[in-house]
Amino acid sequence: MRFTPFAIAVMLAGCSAPMNSALPQRAAIVRPQSAPPRHAAALVYVGSVGGTIDTFTLVKGQYQQTGQLADSNGPEGLHTDALANLYVADQGIGTEGPGVGDIAVYPKGASQPSRFIVPGYNVSDVIAVKNGQHLYASNFGPDGQFGPGSLSWYGSTGSSPLRTTTISNSFQALSLVRDPSSKDVFVSYSDNSGNGHIARFRRGRGQPHDLGVTFGSPWGMAEDGSGNLLVADGNGPIHIYSQKGASLGTITVPGTAYRMAFNADYGLLYVTNFYNFDVEIFTYPAGKMVGTIHAPEWNKSAWTDGIAVWPPPE
Repeated sequence: MRFTPFAIAVMLAGCSAPMNSALPQRAAIVRPQSAPPRHAAALVYVGSVGGTIDTFTLVKGQYQQTGQLADSNGPEGLHTDALANLYVADQGIGTEGPGVGDIAVYPKGASQPSRFIVPGYNVSDVIAVKNGQHLYASNFGPDGQFGPGSLSWYGSTGSSPLRTTTISNSFQALSLVRDPSSKDVFVSYSDNSGNGHIARFRRGRGQPHDLGVTFGSPWGMAEDGSGNLLVADGNGPIHIYSQKGASLGTITVPGTAYRMAFNADYGLLYVTNFYNFDVEIFTYPAGKMVGTIHAPEWNKSAWTDGIAVWPPPE
Protein backbone atom coordinates (compact mmCIF):
# COMPACT_ATOMS: atom_id res chain seq x y z
CA MET A 1 0.00 0.00 0.00
CA ARG A 2 1.46 3.35 -1.02
CA PHE A 3 1.72 6.01 1.63
CA THR A 4 3.23 9.40 2.26
CA PRO A 5 3.65 10.81 5.77
CA PHE A 6 2.72 14.20 4.40
CA ALA A 7 -0.63 13.00 3.07
CA ILE A 8 -1.36 11.18 6.32
CA ALA A 9 -0.57 14.34 8.31
CA VAL A 10 -2.94 16.35 6.11
CA MET A 11 -5.76 13.83 6.51
CA LEU A 12 -5.28 13.69 10.26
CA ALA A 13 -5.40 17.46 10.44
CA GLY A 14 -8.58 17.53 8.33
CA CYS A 15 -7.02 19.83 5.76
CA SER A 16 -9.19 18.93 2.81
CA ALA A 17 -9.04 22.48 1.41
CA PRO A 18 -6.50 25.33 1.60
CA MET A 19 -6.93 28.05 4.20
CA ASN A 20 -5.79 31.67 4.17
CA SER A 21 -3.03 32.60 6.59
CA ALA A 22 -3.62 35.31 9.16
CA LEU A 23 -0.15 36.68 8.47
CA PRO A 24 0.22 39.71 6.16
CA GLN A 25 0.30 38.83 2.46
CA ARG A 26 3.38 39.49 0.36
CA ALA A 27 1.42 40.32 -2.78
CA ALA A 28 -1.80 39.55 -4.59
CA ILE A 29 -1.84 36.45 -6.77
CA VAL A 30 -2.71 36.79 -10.46
CA ARG A 31 -3.90 34.18 -12.91
CA PRO A 32 -1.10 32.14 -14.52
CA GLN A 33 0.15 33.12 -17.93
CA SER A 34 0.98 30.71 -20.73
CA ALA A 35 4.74 31.31 -20.55
CA PRO A 36 7.13 31.93 -17.66
CA PRO A 37 9.31 35.05 -17.65
CA ARG A 38 12.51 35.12 -19.67
CA HIS A 39 14.82 34.73 -16.66
CA ALA A 40 13.38 31.31 -15.72
CA ALA A 41 15.60 28.36 -14.90
CA ALA A 42 17.03 26.37 -17.81
CA LEU A 43 16.13 22.98 -16.28
CA VAL A 44 13.41 22.01 -13.82
CA TYR A 45 13.27 18.56 -12.19
CA VAL A 46 9.94 17.47 -10.73
CA GLY A 47 9.32 14.31 -8.70
CA SER A 48 5.95 12.58 -8.60
CA VAL A 49 4.65 9.88 -6.28
CA GLY A 50 3.43 8.25 -9.47
CA GLY A 51 7.00 6.96 -9.76
CA THR A 52 8.85 9.45 -11.97
CA ILE A 53 11.23 12.40 -11.94
CA ASP A 54 10.48 14.54 -14.99
CA THR A 55 12.90 17.00 -16.58
CA PHE A 56 11.60 20.20 -18.18
CA THR A 57 13.70 22.45 -20.39
CA LEU A 58 12.95 26.06 -21.22
CA VAL A 59 12.63 26.34 -25.03
CA LYS A 60 11.52 29.64 -26.63
CA GLY A 61 9.77 30.78 -23.47
CA GLN A 62 7.91 27.51 -22.90
CA TYR A 63 8.75 24.55 -20.67
CA GLN A 64 8.92 21.27 -22.57
CA GLN A 65 9.25 17.83 -21.00
CA THR A 66 12.59 16.50 -22.26
CA GLY A 67 13.46 13.60 -19.94
CA GLN A 68 12.22 11.22 -17.29
CA LEU A 69 13.76 9.03 -14.60
CA ALA A 70 11.89 6.11 -13.06
CA ASP A 71 11.65 6.33 -9.26
CA SER A 72 8.93 4.31 -7.57
CA ASN A 73 10.34 4.75 -4.06
CA GLY A 74 8.80 8.14 -3.28
CA PRO A 75 11.07 11.01 -4.48
CA GLU A 76 10.59 13.68 -1.83
CA GLY A 77 13.52 16.11 -1.68
CA LEU A 78 15.33 17.09 -4.91
CA HIS A 79 18.34 19.39 -5.21
CA THR A 80 21.06 20.22 -7.75
CA ASP A 81 24.62 21.52 -7.42
CA ALA A 82 26.87 23.69 -9.60
CA LEU A 83 28.19 20.58 -11.41
CA ALA A 84 24.62 19.68 -12.47
CA ASN A 85 24.40 16.63 -10.21
CA LEU A 86 20.85 15.79 -9.12
CA TYR A 87 20.32 14.64 -5.52
CA VAL A 88 17.17 12.68 -4.72
CA ALA A 89 15.86 11.76 -1.26
CA ASP A 90 13.44 8.82 -1.38
CA GLN A 91 11.14 8.39 1.60
CA GLY A 92 10.67 4.65 0.95
CA ILE A 93 7.32 3.19 -0.12
CA GLY A 94 6.49 -0.32 1.04
CA THR A 95 3.91 -2.46 -0.76
CA GLU A 96 4.08 -5.01 2.04
CA GLY A 97 5.86 -4.24 5.27
CA PRO A 98 8.15 -1.30 6.03
CA GLY A 99 9.52 0.85 3.22
CA VAL A 100 13.24 1.54 2.93
CA GLY A 101 14.44 5.04 2.16
CA ASP A 102 17.48 5.96 0.08
CA ILE A 103 19.51 8.80 -1.42
CA ALA A 104 20.46 8.75 -5.13
CA VAL A 105 22.98 11.03 -6.88
CA TYR A 106 22.63 11.40 -10.66
CA PRO A 107 25.30 13.10 -12.78
CA LYS A 108 23.94 15.46 -15.42
CA GLY A 109 22.07 13.52 -18.11
CA ALA A 110 22.57 10.12 -16.44
CA SER A 111 19.77 7.56 -16.24
CA GLN A 112 21.39 5.70 -13.33
CA PRO A 113 22.84 7.11 -10.11
CA SER A 114 26.58 7.33 -9.62
CA ARG A 115 26.06 6.99 -5.88
CA PHE A 116 23.24 5.15 -4.13
CA ILE A 117 22.89 5.33 -0.35
CA VAL A 118 20.62 3.05 1.68
CA PRO A 119 21.02 4.55 5.15
CA GLY A 120 18.35 2.82 7.25
CA TYR A 121 16.11 5.90 7.40
CA ASN A 122 13.02 7.06 5.57
CA VAL A 123 14.69 10.11 4.03
CA SER A 124 12.67 13.28 3.49
CA ASP A 125 15.22 15.71 2.01
CA VAL A 126 18.90 15.99 1.07
CA ILE A 127 21.31 18.85 0.26
CA ALA A 128 24.90 18.72 -0.91
CA VAL A 129 27.86 20.68 0.45
CA LYS A 130 30.85 21.46 -1.79
CA ASN A 131 29.27 19.74 -4.79
CA GLY A 132 28.69 16.47 -3.01
CA GLN A 133 31.76 16.16 -0.80
CA HIS A 134 29.31 16.05 2.11
CA LEU A 135 25.55 15.59 2.36
CA TYR A 136 22.91 16.58 4.89
CA ALA A 137 19.68 14.60 5.01
CA SER A 138 16.52 15.03 7.04
CA ASN A 139 14.65 11.87 8.02
CA PHE A 140 11.00 11.10 8.67
CA GLY A 141 12.33 8.41 11.00
CA PRO A 142 14.15 5.07 10.95
CA ASP A 143 13.05 2.68 8.19
CA GLY A 144 9.52 1.45 8.80
CA GLN A 145 8.78 3.95 11.58
CA PHE A 146 6.87 7.21 11.83
CA GLY A 147 9.48 9.24 13.70
CA PRO A 148 11.28 10.48 15.54
CA GLY A 149 12.66 13.00 13.04
CA SER A 150 16.39 13.52 12.72
CA LEU A 151 19.25 15.13 10.76
CA SER A 152 22.05 13.01 9.25
CA TRP A 153 25.50 13.99 7.93
CA TYR A 154 27.26 11.91 5.26
CA GLY A 155 30.79 11.87 3.88
CA SER A 156 31.74 11.46 0.22
CA THR A 157 31.40 7.65 0.34
CA GLY A 158 29.46 4.96 2.16
CA SER A 159 25.83 4.44 3.15
CA SER A 160 26.17 4.96 6.89
CA PRO A 161 25.85 8.54 8.14
CA LEU A 162 28.83 9.94 10.02
CA ARG A 163 26.36 11.20 12.60
CA THR A 164 22.61 11.40 13.12
CA THR A 165 20.97 13.77 15.62
CA THR A 166 17.39 13.20 16.76
CA ILE A 167 15.15 16.25 17.11
CA SER A 168 13.54 15.95 20.53
CA ASN A 169 9.73 15.91 20.72
CA SER A 170 9.50 15.57 16.93
CA PHE A 171 7.14 13.28 15.07
CA GLN A 172 8.92 13.62 11.72
CA ALA A 173 11.54 15.84 10.09
CA LEU A 174 10.34 17.07 6.72
CA SER A 175 12.79 19.36 4.91
CA LEU A 176 16.03 21.27 5.35
CA VAL A 177 18.06 24.22 4.07
CA ARG A 178 21.56 25.51 4.73
CA ASP A 179 22.57 29.15 5.07
CA PRO A 180 25.78 29.38 2.99
CA SER A 181 27.01 32.37 5.00
CA SER A 182 26.63 31.07 8.55
CA LYS A 183 26.67 27.38 7.54
CA ASP A 184 23.71 26.87 9.88
CA VAL A 185 21.25 24.13 8.88
CA PHE A 186 17.50 24.54 9.43
CA VAL A 187 15.08 21.61 9.53
CA SER A 188 11.28 21.77 9.44
CA TYR A 189 9.58 19.18 11.63
CA SER A 190 6.19 18.26 13.05
CA ASP A 191 5.32 17.58 16.65
CA ASN A 192 3.02 14.77 17.78
CA SER A 193 -0.02 16.99 17.17
CA GLY A 194 1.00 17.69 13.58
CA ASN A 195 2.06 21.31 14.15
CA GLY A 196 5.06 22.64 12.27
CA HIS A 197 8.31 23.96 13.80
CA ILE A 198 11.83 24.82 12.63
CA ALA A 199 15.01 23.57 14.32
CA ARG A 200 18.38 25.27 13.89
CA PHE A 201 21.67 23.36 13.90
CA ARG A 202 24.47 25.88 14.28
CA ARG A 203 27.07 25.19 11.59
CA GLY A 204 25.22 21.94 10.97
CA ARG A 205 26.37 20.38 14.23
CA GLY A 206 25.40 19.88 17.85
CA GLN A 207 21.91 19.86 19.29
CA PRO A 208 18.96 21.52 17.57
CA HIS A 209 17.58 24.84 18.81
CA ASP A 210 13.91 25.54 18.15
CA LEU A 211 13.29 28.77 16.24
CA GLY A 212 10.12 29.47 18.24
CA VAL A 213 7.64 29.53 15.34
CA THR A 214 4.53 27.39 14.90
CA PHE A 215 2.46 26.82 11.77
CA GLY A 216 0.39 24.09 10.07
CA SER A 217 1.73 20.75 8.81
CA PRO A 218 5.33 21.42 7.69
CA TRP A 219 6.37 20.51 4.16
CA GLY A 220 9.14 21.96 1.95
CA MET A 221 11.66 24.68 2.84
CA ALA A 222 13.83 27.17 0.94
CA GLU A 223 16.34 29.92 1.81
CA ASP A 224 16.08 33.16 -0.19
CA GLY A 225 19.74 34.16 -0.44
CA SER A 226 19.24 36.87 2.19
CA GLY A 227 19.05 34.52 5.17
CA ASN A 228 15.26 34.34 5.29
CA LEU A 229 13.48 31.00 5.55
CA LEU A 230 10.47 29.94 3.49
CA VAL A 231 8.38 26.99 4.67
CA ALA A 232 5.30 25.43 3.07
CA ASP A 233 2.28 25.02 5.32
CA GLY A 234 -0.08 22.05 4.84
CA ASN A 235 -2.97 24.52 5.14
CA GLY A 236 -1.92 26.13 1.85
CA PRO A 237 0.44 29.12 2.06
CA ILE A 238 4.20 29.65 2.24
CA HIS A 239 5.40 31.41 5.41
CA ILE A 240 8.50 33.61 5.41
CA TYR A 241 10.54 33.92 8.63
CA SER A 242 13.76 35.57 9.63
CA GLN A 243 16.35 33.34 11.28
CA LYS A 244 15.35 34.94 14.59
CA GLY A 245 11.79 33.69 14.16
CA ALA A 246 10.15 36.96 13.09
CA SER A 247 7.27 36.59 10.63
CA LEU A 248 7.97 38.50 7.41
CA GLY A 249 4.76 37.63 5.57
CA THR A 250 3.29 34.87 3.42
CA ILE A 251 2.87 33.92 -0.21
CA THR A 252 -0.64 32.73 -1.02
CA VAL A 253 -0.77 29.61 -3.16
CA PRO A 254 -3.94 28.59 -5.08
CA GLY A 255 -4.05 25.07 -3.69
CA THR A 256 -1.44 23.82 -1.26
CA ALA A 257 2.30 24.47 -1.52
CA TYR A 258 4.27 21.23 -1.17
CA ARG A 259 7.97 21.78 -1.93
CA MET A 260 9.84 24.65 -3.54
CA ALA A 261 13.08 25.76 -5.19
CA PHE A 262 14.59 29.08 -6.30
CA ASN A 263 16.20 29.82 -9.64
CA ALA A 264 19.81 31.05 -9.89
CA ASP A 265 19.21 34.72 -9.00
CA TYR A 266 16.43 34.08 -6.44
CA GLY A 267 14.00 36.03 -8.62
CA LEU A 268 11.68 33.08 -9.26
CA LEU A 269 10.24 30.53 -6.87
CA TYR A 270 9.04 27.16 -8.25
CA VAL A 271 6.41 25.46 -6.08
CA THR A 272 4.91 21.98 -6.41
CA ASN A 273 1.22 21.93 -5.55
CA PHE A 274 -0.33 19.09 -3.57
CA TYR A 275 -3.92 19.74 -4.69
CA ASN A 276 -3.44 21.24 -8.17
CA PHE A 277 -0.95 18.53 -9.28
CA ASP A 278 1.35 20.99 -11.04
CA VAL A 279 4.26 23.41 -10.57
CA GLU A 280 3.46 27.07 -10.05
CA ILE A 281 5.99 29.84 -10.68
CA PHE A 282 6.08 32.98 -8.52
CA THR A 283 8.19 36.10 -8.68
CA TYR A 284 10.14 36.77 -5.48
CA PRO A 285 9.79 38.63 -3.21
CA ALA A 286 6.59 40.04 -4.78
CA GLY A 287 4.82 36.67 -4.70
CA LYS A 288 3.07 37.14 -8.07
CA MET A 289 2.19 33.91 -9.88
CA VAL A 290 3.42 34.16 -13.48
CA GLY A 291 3.25 30.65 -14.91
CA THR A 292 2.67 26.94 -14.44
CA ILE A 293 4.23 23.64 -15.53
CA HIS A 294 2.03 20.59 -15.95
CA ALA A 295 2.41 17.02 -17.18
CA PRO A 296 -0.61 14.89 -18.22
CA GLU A 297 0.33 12.04 -15.88
CA TRP A 298 0.18 14.21 -12.74
CA ASN A 299 -3.08 13.65 -10.87
CA LYS A 300 -4.59 12.95 -7.43
CA SER A 301 -2.77 9.61 -7.17
CA ALA A 302 0.45 10.93 -8.75
CA TRP A 303 0.83 14.39 -7.26
CA THR A 304 3.98 16.49 -7.62
CA ASP A 305 6.40 16.41 -4.69
CA GLY A 306 10.14 17.22 -4.83
CA ILE A 307 11.47 19.94 -7.14
CA ALA A 308 14.90 21.27 -8.14
CA VAL A 309 16.19 23.76 -10.71
CA TRP A 310 19.48 24.06 -12.56
CA PRO A 311 21.54 26.13 -12.40
CA PRO A 312 20.93 26.42 -8.66
CA PRO A 313 21.15 29.66 -6.67
CA GLU A 314 24.72 30.87 -6.23
